[in-house]
Amino acid sequence: MKIIDLRTMRGPSYWSVKHTKLIVAKVDLEEFAGKWSNTVPGLGGRLMKLFPNIGQPQPNGMSGGKQLAKRPPLDLDQLNDGEPLGHVIYHIALELQRLAGMPVYWGKSYPAREEGVEYVVFAYQEERAGRRAIEAAVEIVEAACKKEKVELKPIIDELHEIREEEFIGPSTYSIVAEAASRNIPYIALKNSNIIQLGYGVNQKRIWATTTSYTSHAGVEVAGNKNRTKDMLKDAGVLVPRGTTVYSEDGLRDAIDEPGLPHRDQAARRQPRQGRHHPHHELERRRGGPESRPGVLPGGYCRAIHRRVRLPALGGERQARGRGQAHARCRNRRWHQHHSAPD
Repeated sequence: MKIIDLRTMRGPSYWSVKHTKLIVAKVDLEEFAGKWSNTVPGLGGRLMKLFPNIGQPQPNGMSGGKQLAKRPPLDLDQLNDGEPLGHVIYHIALELQRLAGMPVYWGKSYPAREEGVEYVVFAYQEERAGRRAIEAAVEIVEAACKKEKVELKPIIDELHEIREEEFIGPSTYSIVAEAASRNIPYIALKNSNIIQLGYGVNQKRIWATTTSYTSHAGVEVAGNKNRTKDMLKDAGVLVPRGTTVYSEDGLRDAIDEPGLPHRDQAARRQPRQGRHHPHHELERRRGGPESRPGVLPGGYCRAIHRRVRLPALGGERQARGRGQAHARCRNRRWHQHHSAPD
């Protein structure tokens, strides 16, 4: 078996209007042309051994009863009764993605005009992972037909690594999930972190929490911490007292300045602008532990509890600022079972 054509659909297409993220593969079955799953001895048992959960139905709410009856999940009885190999391939491609943490379920197979060639069409969550999944699915089905050994774990690890590299962050995810709940299509633009919502004249683009409506002047002001604090203070909002330091000597002078943090008081050092900046600010904070509670999408909670201490001054004492995370979720790990539907 081999793939003779591989395409990616990033919107409504000839293959589906409802499902906008599709991989379309043209597969030449070669010596297995015209064969079904029941004509290959032991194929069903070998595939079920590799993918014991492939016959599990979709989660509630993801597909209606008519859709489920029209395209039921692949199971051993169906394989023994007989299914086209193209049908088996797309089910394997979907299952590979699900095992890597990408819940996708829709797919179809069609005979092509050429003899022994089939179109395999299925949904993807991350484009690179979808294209790799169809390549692996063809290899797995061919190996199962020839009774060859298949190493599944390296394939799943590779797909999961692709997902981790490509998956959107929590801020963008919250917007995309809300758009998906309102049936607003979305696509990730190629070679960028920009997400496009909708199509044509109605399309809007977001980059993290920055949208096409976000003021550039507002972003510049918010990115400069000194300017932001001054504006908030002028508006009557309480802000911590602080100063900008440019060197270690400047830090010593700032600590001795009246009204600013002393050696035994809690303080926070942070870049003046953005996340990385050569100049830092020293802000006054309340003494003792610091708690940062938060609620993440999907019902997960995060609470970081730590004691903030001053950075090192010369060689007098070692800098200490240890954080004890009581319940922490990394940006992408908690998406594994709560990804936006296709």
